[in-house]
Amino acid sequence: MTILRGISVAAALGALAAAILVGEPEVFGLLWLFAVVLFIVGAGSIAADAFPLRSRLALTCSVLTPVAALVMVVAGFARVGPLLAVVPALVVTCAPVVYRPKT
Repeated sequence: MTILRGISVAAALGALAAAILVGEPEVFGLLWLFAVVLFIVGAGSIAADAFPLRSRLALTCSVLTPVAALVMVVAGFARVGPLLAVVPALVVTCAPVVYRPKT
């Protein structure tokens, strides 16, 4: 696991903790902060996974990390529940860590 992937997992888990522990209007401010971290680290992770190509799953999840960050940002405006907004970020950050195909 790279440092960037570890930061992404930590940000996603922090967003999950915020979604569980913080009330509805205030949680979207915290989700916005975690989304900024995910967006920036996700962009760096795209470059790290693409050159040299580590695995297709890791690259795909890195490409989807900024998209998941945007979902977290838009969740408050779209009236999506905080837990539902965090799920895509958890999936795309944890999938390459949990699933490691045998080579």
